[in-house]
Amino acid sequence: MHISIIFLAGLILTIVACCIHVGGLTEVFRINVRDDRGTFFDFRLDPKIRHSFWSVFIGIGTLVMSYNGTNQIIVQRYLTCRSLRQSQWVAAVGNFCIGIVEFIAVLTGMSIYAYFAGCDPLTLKEVQKPDQLMAYIIIDIFNEWPGVSGFLISAVFSATLSTISSGTNAFATLFGQDIIKAAYPDMSDFNFTLILKLISVIFGLLTMAMAFLASSLGGLLPLVVSLAGILNGPILGVFSLGIYFPRANSKGALVGMLAALGIGIWLKVGSLVYPAVVDKPPLFTDQCPNANMTLTDQVVYTVTEDKDEIDPNLGNIYALSYAYYTPLTCFITVIVGLLISLITHPTDPSSLNPDLVSPIGELFACCLPKRLRGRMPCSVRENVEVEPPHEQEEVVKMAKLDE
Repeated sequence: MHISIIFLAGLILTIVACCIHVGGLTEVFRINVRDDRGTFFDFRLDPKIRHSFWSVFIGIGTLVMSYNGTNQIIVQRYLTCRSLRQSQWVAAVGNFCIGIVEFIAVLTGMSIYAYFAGCDPLTLKEVQKPDQLMAYIIIDIFNEWPGVSGFLISAVFSATLSTISSGTNAFATLFGQDIIKAAYPDMSDFNFTLILKLISVIFGLLTMAMAFLASSLGGLLPLVVSLAGILNGPILGVFSLGIYFPRANSKGALVGMLAALGIGIWLKVGSLVYPAVVDKPPLFTDQCPNANMTLTDQVVYTVTEDKDEIDPNLGNIYALSYAYYTPLTCFITVIVGLLISLITHPTDPSSLNPDLVSPIGELFACCLPKRLRGRMPCSVRENVEVEPPHEQEEVVKMAKLDE
């Protein structure tokens, strides 16, 4: 909790300092709109546009849904609630708070742009990546205020601490429960806890290694969203198969997940080898003090060398916005999973607990052609009565171990 407060305090203090420098919040918005940074609603349907209304609403929306519905860190928090109603309130309040944080983060970016308008540090090569602008502006504004720069820099890095620590513990717990416990069911709690701590250390070292690797793979935000989409999309697809389609089986889920994962990795690697030409608004340096660079000079910096020839069709595929990776891989998982399930031995609906199959999924099944409807019946509830499920002791225990 205190880490979140430090992070938000750092963002708000940066916004206030930038607004004072440029002449107020209204001036911040005016500068962003003037320089074509205030386009919030781009309704073009081209999937190659990185940030449009549709890529954010559909792509990022699906990513948020996968994170809230299937992510181990979040699900463990739901399981600690006393009732379903309480967990629903936790999800609603949590998403509302996340929305506020996202709004503050966007406002921080707009304030930073207004602060550097006319004297862009990226063009001047004072920073190498946009990811470095937050730390750069903190040092630039607060370098004469003792302690403030250090406080705000710590706010930037503290934003990742709780997420990484929770993620590391969740991965370790999941790995321990699904693999270690399955292989050694009679292991003592002491040895199991010791192994979980060792796994946490290993995952922590891998995270540090990934941090060094990420520095050479372009912008941090596209990289994080791409990887999250490649991984979370298939997971969301597997959950969707299990909830909405009674006939889906484990073979279909596995093949669908692997197919989606492979296609997602192929798209990401292709986009790194053959990066798309992104149509960005221009950056200016004509208002820098003692500047000897004109707008024409800025154009020179944006010229890139020709890449190897690539098939135009592949180029269009690799140019797909990274925001769509989550819905794409989720869709592939569901479609391939259904096909494999129908080809192999589909699950017998009478063996399912009807409380684990969504009525919405049954409605979707009714929309299938009649020839397939027989193999994927519209209703599980009509044909079977199942005893209420027992309490999921192992799942609750896993959540307590993470705490």
